[in-house]
This record gives sequence, structure tokens and C-alpha cells, in this order.
Amino acid sequence: PPRSRGGPRPAAARGAEPSGAVSLRLELASSNPGRGAMNFRFLVPSSGDARLAIYDAQGRRVATVVDQALTAGWQSASWNGRDARGREVASGTYFAKLESGGQARLRKVLVAR
Repeated sequence: PPRSRGGPRPAAARGAEPSGAVSLRLELASSNPGRGAMNFRFLVPSSGDARLAIYDAQGRRVATVVDQALTAGWQSASWNGRDARGREVASGTYFAKLESGGQARLRKVLVAR
């Protein structure tokens, strides 16, 4: 039987909303706190440049996970828990910041070694 229009939509259909109704989204797709790699899912509402970076509690950029042009829709990326020089970061609080299309989203992530 056909589904009613008022019911929940599958994840893949969420990106099909009219232009302007979709906003940038950032989700942590792995456990928090994390001990190893952290996986992110994010929605880019329109094609263009996007950056996902990790910052420490003092606001210093620790690592850049994504910095490239992306197509609109759901994307995924992983941060390996290392800084820009390849060293494991210390246990503590970090922030994942996603920027695209003039919007920004922030997600708190905890690293536990």
C-alpha cells in the first residue's frame, strides 16, 4: 500500500526539499567520546565549497578534515584523531566546525585516550 504523505521520509529523501528549506547539518556518526577515528555525516544544501575542521577548546584549528567543492546532499567524512602534523591529539574537548554556503554548524566532540 502507498505511504501517507504525512509520514516520515527516508533519509535519502530529506535532501529533496525545496531550495531554501534545507539548511547545513552536521552529525557525529560515531561514539562520543571517541577513542579512535570519528565519523561525521553532513548535509550540504547546495553545491559549492565546504570545509570541515577540528578546533581545540582555545579555538585553534587542529586539523582540516574536508576542504573542497562538494555536490549538494548528504556527505560523510572521518577524522583520524590526529592533528595537521599527524600526531595523536590529547584527550579533551574539541569542536567540529562545518562551513558551506555562508552557513556554519558546530558540534562538540570528546576525545578519550
